[in-house]
Amino acid sequence: MSIVAFNKVTKRFGQVTILDQVDLSIEPGEKVVLIGPSGSGKSTLLRCINALEEINGGDLVVDGISVKSGGRKVRL
Repeated sequence: MSIVAFNKVTKRFGQVTILDQVDLSIEPGEKVVLIGPSGSGKSTLLRCINALEEINGGDLVVDGISVKSGGRKVRL
């Protein structure tokens, strides 16, 4: 079972789409590196995992809890 799973996650700021239907699965113990140019959404992706940013579409599951459906109330 994935510890973090992005399923078609979309994040927009106004008219600008930062994350466009991202699919990503991270298994327990797996190491992941996010590499990309400035403004490519790396920090936004991490902020979504920590429930500091709300996603606009899709589903994000962290340790079996959907962040979109009230996961913000759960201590991560």
